[in-house]
Amino acid sequence: MHDLGGTILDDLKNAVWVPADDEYPPSSIISLLGGGAALAVFSLSCAERLGAVVERLADAASVRSTVRSGLDLGWDALADHPDDEAIARVISDLDEIISTADGNLGRYHGYLDDAISATAYALEVVSGSDEAAALNVVGRCREVAFQLARQLWPRMSLRELMSSYVVREEVLRQVRDAERIAQWGDVRSPDLLADLRQVAQREGATLANIIRNRAGGHGGR
Repeated sequence: MHDLGGTILDDLKNAVWVPADDEYPPSSIISLLGGGAALAVFSLSCAERLGAVVERLADAASVRSTVRSGLDLGWDALADHPDDEAIARVISDLDEIISTADGNLGRYHGYLDDAISATAYALEVVSGSDEAAALNVVGRCREVAFQLARQLWPRMSLRELMSSYVVREEVLRQVRDAERIAQWGDVRSPDLLADLRQVAQREGATLANIIRNRAGGHGGR
């Protein structure tokens, strides 16, 4: 992921491409994976990226720990150490956070709502849910990027925002990860999963810093 520092952002304010959702609709990305474990790996990598946003921007330690616990359980399940009961409890806890927060997630509640929801949906995929949950993960990640674009460029039209560099970068990350995971086939070594997770965490940390430095906050699953 590029470092979207001030000079880059300023240079790209007027850059417009074909809307990313038109070029790479969520369904086309999901179709690359063929379901099953590959879909779960992809969903978790997307949620991990937003998990870094929660860790850096959520005020409540309980929210941060619940999201982290959920992601850890998801990755453990992919490493053949599933705890279905614990995953179900975390999904319930995440849903409760979203349904009862009622705007109390702080300044960044719009971003955090989507990030928390992405983790819950990713865990549903890990638990064997169909493609609908994975599509929701994709959508939540894109919504976070769209919110950020709207904060950065409030005068842009909807089409321009959906075509903006920030949104397009998220979509291209999804395409990159889906293609990479699809190439693995049935191989899911600990090293491959660890590298995918580390990249997601690093990119998520950069995204969180941009949100904190350049944007404000705004809103369920």
